Amino acid sequence: MLSRSVISVLVLLLCLTGCGTRYYVKPVKDTVSEEQPDEVRAEAWLFNTRVWRDGKPTTIRLEIYLTDSITALSGRGYLGKGAMKGTIKDDSLFVYFPASNEYVRESTSSLLDAGDCEGKAPYVDILALLTQLPDSIDDLYEVQMTTNYTDPEKPTYVLYAKDCKWKLNLQYDYRKNGWRMKSFEFNSGNGTRIKAWRRTYEQRAEVPVKRFHVQLKPEAIRIIP
Repeated sequence: MLSRSVISVLVLLLCLTGCGTRYYVKPVKDTVSEEQPDEVRAEAWLFNTRVWRDGKPTTIRLEIYLTDSITALSGRGYLGKGAMKGTIKDDSLFVYFPASNEYVRESTSSLLDAGDCEGKAPYVDILALLTQLPDSIDDLYEVQMTTNYTDPEKPTYVLYAKDCKWKLNLQYDYRKNGWRMKSFEFNSGNGTRIKAWRRTYEQRAEVPVKRFHVQLKPEAIRIIP
């Protein structure tokens, strides 16, 4: 069974790259037919990701697939291929760890509230940050940010909140369909650090439908981060 601290870090990683639904920029609108298609079109990211917990590194290849109604997640490299897979729909995060037959099912807002802050954690729509520059998102008023346009083709941002220990560094580049996240680094301020850089990006990837359906094995155990 995975340790609670490792689960917390992995779920935090998924939230940093997928939580939230407001100010969503729809990628590709698929045509719905009478028969269930084998593949759907989606925006696709592959991040090379490293997580440090108390100075110990773990490497993960994180895949994210965005459609206009659901986000699919897959993590490889931790405990082997297919180490974790999940979905985000509305305010619900579902992540399954096949190797240990454990799963997390929580509201994304409740997970964000669990951050290390003196009061309630500020709302941050990370999903919007994948496809929009932070200073163009109206509802980031609960956080502060600094900007750096020294390289106008790769602007960088630092997001933070005065009553929280965490800090989030973001870098973007411009694609045919607009600004897209190129890399991010999160520091919790209490021993956890996550650094991710985009390896590949596709605007209209053909993604198997099964990526958006996660089935639990019998007697799967629910865990609370």
